[in-house]
Amino acid sequence: MLAKEIEKKILTYRSILEIINAMKAFAGVNYRKCEERIHSLRTFEKSLYEGLGILLSFFPELKILESEKNTRLIIAFGSDQGLCGAYNYRIAEELSYHIKEKDLLVIIGRKLQESIIDFHLKADLPLRASVSVEGIRESLEEIFEHILKYLKKSGLMDIYLCFTTITEKQSIIHFERILPPDLKKIQEIPTLSHPPLLYLKPQILFNKFLEEIIFIGLYRAYLEALRSEAYFRIKSMETASTNIEKKITELQIAKHYQRQEEITSEIIEILIGSKL
Repeated sequence: MLAKEIEKKILTYRSILEIINAMKAFAGVNYRKCEERIHSLRTFEKSLYEGLGILLSFFPELKILESEKNTRLIIAFGSDQGLCGAYNYRIAEELSYHIKEKDLLVIIGRKLQESIIDFHLKADLPLRASVSVEGIRESLEEIFEHILKYLKKSGLMDIYLCFTTITEKQSIIHFERILPPDLKKIQEIPTLSHPPLLYLKPQILFNKFLEEIIFIGLYRAYLEALRSEAYFRIKSMETASTNIEKKITELQIAKHYQRQEEITSEIIEILIGSKL
């Protein structure tokens, strides 16, 4: 291979490296934005459970019903884009351990939809995933609308979320129930000495609390999933960057060697031509 041809290859690899670095930077921005919002949502979610706990302590007749049909609605969060390693495959594998015959499965993310096929699973409702923090709200409203339709059509049911989270640079897949709410979170909340002043009927307020807990639970899971996806993509891009940089170094060495050979050949031709 000529030195000029090697130089073209080096330029191609450098262009790819620029694209990879840009993708890594975008993933890094997503990761940081998700981290900031997750912290705020956890605080707000805690306040919701406090409010629900206080309401139930003064109005014990309000009951959190479980599905009579033994049906669970499972919402799994994956990605619409690739280049994040085994991220979607691991979620699909986790789902295969939990899915039961009567369960309804909602899949968020085209790549996760492709991965569940390997485990003979099928989504009752496949939806596209957001690729940025700014796009989550619109996607979340669509998911929430479908969930409310399920609840009205089938009655109150168990709702579970399946998503990946990053803790101390380790990925963990959570299979978490958000409806009925976790009673442990409610029981741990101290009660007030006096009943709260309500402007709505207790049942209406109770239903609003449940809707808000579902929405915030979905939002938090979505952010956790997008942050995890960004984390996996950053790791994949770092590996790709390292490999490309190594390849560029190898090509540069080959180019210098080839150029040296070409110069030596040219010198020999000149010497022969001058009959020295």
